[in-house]
Amino acid sequence: MTTHLFSLPSELLIQIICLLPRSDIYAFQLTNKFLCNIIRSSVDVQYHIALTSSCSEDNLYSSLPISEKLSVLREREKAWSLIKPRFTKVINAPDHAWRYQLLAGVIFLGDFERNTVHFLRLPSDESDEPQWEKIMTVSSIVEFCPVVEYDLIAIMTTTPKTQEDGQIVYRIEIGLHQLSSGKPHPQAREHNISVMDSLSEKPVVYIRIVGENLAPIFSFDGEQEKNDQIFVFKWRSGELKEKWLAEHGSSATCLFLSENLLLIPNQHNNSLDIFRIPERPGSLPPTPIVVLDLPTLAVGYRYRYIFPRTKPDPFTSPAYFTFREDEGSNRLLSKRSFFPKEEETISVFQLVVDHIWRRRTILTFVMQTRAILNLVEMHYAHDQRDPKESAPVILPYAIWGPSATRWFSSSDYANTWVASSWGQRYVQLKHNFDGNGVPIIVMDFNPRSVQDWQRRNGRGGNEEGNPHRKWCVSSLDVVEPFEIFAEDVHGGLPYVATATETLYTFHGLMMDDERILGVKDKFSGGIDSIEVLYLG
Repeated sequence: MTTHLFSLPSELLIQIICLLPRSDIYAFQLTNKFLCNIIRSSVDVQYHIALTSSCSEDNLYSSLPISEKLSVLREREKAWSLIKPRFTKVINAPDHAWRYQLLAGVIFLGDFERNTVHFLRLPSDESDEPQWEKIMTVSSIVEFCPVVEYDLIAIMTTTPKTQEDGQIVYRIEIGLHQLSSGKPHPQAREHNISVMDSLSEKPVVYIRIVGENLAPIFSFDGEQEKNDQIFVFKWRSGELKEKWLAEHGSSATCLFLSENLLLIPNQHNNSLDIFRIPERPGSLPPTPIVVLDLPTLAVGYRYRYIFPRTKPDPFTSPAYFTFREDEGSNRLLSKRSFFPKEEETISVFQLVVDHIWRRRTILTFVMQTRAILNLVEMHYAHDQRDPKESAPVILPYAIWGPSATRWFSSSDYANTWVASSWGQRYVQLKHNFDGNGVPIIVMDFNPRSVQDWQRRNGRGGNEEGNPHRKWCVSSLDVVEPFEIFAEDVHGGLPYVATATETLYTFHGLMMDDERILGVKDKFSGGIDSIEVLYLG
């Protein structure tokens, strides 16, 4: 007996439709009136379309009805498309605050005294009155890395000790604290991970935590240490998974593409080196499996710093929350009904380019994280090769970059705060030299947003009736300034941009999935206040 598609119960048809991509649902809708009515009238299908369109995923732990989730999501997307905040709130920073982290709706600030990390759950409602909390240490803080979803903050400290010959060295440790209580983290077997002894009291350190991996990277000024050092620990057990040396001054930051793929910029080789993290240390140091060459610079120029960033990190979606039953940690977690899809984020790379006598240039390029993973999958068969015994696949920029990246000259922008992207969005703010204020610009790299724009307005151009606030860029452009490169460099990743009607006088910007944060500095140094622009 043959079962006709239309003879299936509506509930089953809806479940089938919700497995389809957005383009197929739209095509389905055009086939006949019966399917069209189901698609238009079903809250489940409409919510699925809205999630797909916004590169979001449902929070299965949220108890809100789907109809309310759909309404909230639509309101949120409209607010972001117009950059119309639902409310604003100014939060004064603690005294002596300066460096920061922004994760999952919680902002973290260090201080000049180097013994305190301040943190605050940002408001999601105009009636919220957030209060600063803090975790203090006895030893001097070098760096910290919070992961709100794991109720974890890793704080790296240095403690001086005198050796037998009278020389002072510094013991570098990572303390693993439960964020909600400040106590040792209950899932960490070792509260303090001993990393190494160093002649430098304040090494340049960058720490990332994804899944079970905790990766600190050390770069040392001066001649005390001859090499940069890269570690990967299992933070729950304290076990060292891998350690290796890199050329002095070559590696200062990293980016997790997945739990076991680590991208480390190489400033000496002008490349982005991608490593597969082994399960345990081997006899040979790891080598990259894929190397993405950056554009060649003209004579006299060099890449001084390369800062990569993607948010949210892998393994931080609701499926990986580890303290759902704990009231103390739950107060820090967002109660949102949906979250950005981790596999559909952009990665932002800030490049600081020095010249032997000209002014420093800052460039930024944006790339879909999935595009980087696709390059790894395409060029590296991990089941057939030993990464420690095989030469890496080296890809020139002309092969991987032009269609996959979008470049910006950032020297005149105030985004020294690197927390300038979340999901598919990236924010920019020009320096406010005249004091009259400048607009905030939000760029949406969601391919579906670009498709929707082009369907409404044609390819390129401005939205009718709103020529200065919203526009789409989809052309393959030559990267400026031209003179810093040895040859023309192109980038063509499309995006839709929106500029605010309001002009702002912030000194820096940050953003997460719900809000834009404008930072104002003190004349004497440090952070004065943070203004929350809540969009939803």
